[in-house]
Amino acid sequence: MKHALVTGGAGCIGSHLVDRLLAEDWRVTVVDNFYDPAVKRKNIEQHLGQADYCLVEADIRDLEGLRKQLALLEFARGWGFRRRTPFHEGLKRFAEWITAYAPQT
Repeated sequence: MKHALVTGGAGCIGSHLVDRLLAEDWRVTVVDNFYDPAVKRKNIEQHLGQADYCLVEADIRDLEGLRKQLALLEFARGWGFRRRTPFHEGLKRFAEWITAYAPQT
């Protein structure tokens, strides 16, 4: 399966690009900073339940923060969450597991 990373994918143009990619059976990861949250959430609401859609709320100008979020996504995918549930639900479960069982420092 092909994978696309769409920056600004919750905006007007980006969300339409995501529509097309998902319709053509791509796996899509969207990175968006949600500077206008109400409008952008409306643009992506139809994507959120799809198994091949992943949303990263981050600013691409914060390279270190973006790297950390994308690394966490790849780590969670390695645990197989994507195969059983829509990816954002799997990531949420993974974060809950880490919070409950990871050593506290």
